[in-house]
Amino acid sequence: MKIVAVIAAALVVSSAALAGDLTPQQRKMKECNAEAGSKGLQGDAHQKFMSACLSAKAPENSAARKKS
Repeated sequence: MKIVAVIAAALVVSSAALAGDLTPQQRKMKECNAEAGSKGLQGDAHQKFMSACLSAKAPENSAARKKS
Protein backbone atom coordinates (compact mmCIF):
# COMPACT_ATOMS: atom_id res chain seq x y z
CA MET A 1 0.00 0.00 0.00
CA LYS A 2 2.88 2.35 0.80
CA ILE A 3 4.31 1.84 -2.67
CA VAL A 4 0.97 2.73 -4.27
CA ALA A 5 0.85 5.98 -2.28
CA VAL A 6 4.40 6.89 -3.32
CA ILE A 7 3.64 6.15 -6.98
CA ALA A 8 0.42 8.16 -6.83
CA ALA A 9 2.23 11.11 -5.24
CA ALA A 10 4.95 10.92 -7.90
CA LEU A 11 2.36 10.94 -10.67
CA VAL A 12 0.63 13.96 -9.17
CA VAL A 13 3.91 15.84 -8.88
CA SER A 14 5.10 14.89 -12.38
CA SER A 15 1.77 15.71 -14.02
CA ALA A 16 1.70 19.05 -12.20
CA ALA A 17 5.19 19.83 -13.46
CA LEU A 18 4.05 19.18 -17.02
CA ALA A 19 0.86 21.19 -16.64
CA GLY A 20 2.48 24.16 -14.90
CA ASP A 21 0.52 25.38 -11.88
CA LEU A 22 -1.08 22.97 -9.45
CA THR A 23 -4.84 22.77 -9.30
CA PRO A 24 -6.47 23.58 -5.95
CA GLN A 25 -7.04 19.85 -5.34
CA GLN A 26 -3.41 19.07 -6.10
CA ARG A 27 -2.23 21.81 -3.74
CA LYS A 28 -4.50 20.46 -1.01
CA MET A 29 -3.17 16.93 -1.58
CA LYS A 30 0.40 18.15 -1.43
CA GLU A 31 -0.24 20.07 1.80
CA CYS A 32 -2.07 17.16 3.44
CA ASN A 33 0.64 14.71 2.40
CA ALA A 34 3.37 16.98 3.77
CA GLU A 35 1.51 17.29 7.08
CA ALA A 36 1.02 13.52 7.28
CA GLY A 37 4.73 13.06 6.59
CA SER A 38 5.73 15.54 9.27
CA LYS A 39 3.56 13.62 11.73
CA GLY A 40 5.25 10.38 10.71
CA LEU A 41 1.99 8.71 9.74
CA GLN A 42 2.15 5.44 7.83
CA GLY A 43 -0.25 2.80 6.58
CA ASP A 44 -3.84 3.01 7.76
CA ALA A 45 -3.14 6.06 9.93
CA HIS A 46 -1.76 7.91 6.89
CA GLN A 47 -4.71 6.89 4.75
CA LYS A 48 -7.27 7.97 7.38
CA PHE A 49 -5.49 11.29 7.90
CA MET A 50 -5.34 11.98 4.15
CA SER A 51 -9.02 11.19 3.76
CA ALA A 52 -10.00 13.52 6.60
CA CYS A 53 -7.62 16.25 5.47
CA LEU A 54 -8.74 16.18 1.83
CA SER A 55 -12.42 16.17 2.75
CA ALA A 56 -12.04 19.12 5.15
CA LYS A 57 -13.52 22.32 3.81
CA ALA A 58 -11.07 25.22 3.60
CA PRO A 59 -12.54 28.51 4.85
CA GLU A 60 -11.32 30.48 1.81
CA ASN A 61 -12.93 27.97 -0.56
CA SER A 62 -16.26 28.27 1.25
CA ALA A 63 -16.15 32.06 1.03
CA ALA A 64 -15.30 31.91 -2.67
CA ARG A 65 -18.25 29.60 -3.33
CA LYS A 66 -20.66 31.95 -1.51
CA LYS A 67 -19.58 34.86 -3.76
CA SER A 68 -20.37 32.93 -6.95
